[in-house]
Amino acid sequence: MHSYQKGDPVRVSNGEAEPPKHHTRKHAKWCFRNYDGFIHSVDSCGRVMVDESGKGALVRSHPPHQVTPRDV
Repeated sequence: MHSYQKGDPVRVSNGEAEPPKHHTRKHAKWCFRNYDGFIHSVDSCGRVMVDESGKGALVRSHPPHQVTPRDV
């Protein structure tokens, strides 16, 4: 597992291929599960807390295999 620091930029992906944009509902669901964010924390179970905005307003929990570091 990668060693993350708070504020590190990451990409969250569940591995699905991006659907065509003209399938608006499918694409909206895909965008909800596949996005860029920032590390907020890692809990004791190894789940990674990711914040979309970087401000700590909304944090979502993900298993470590769905989170990868990204270049800024």
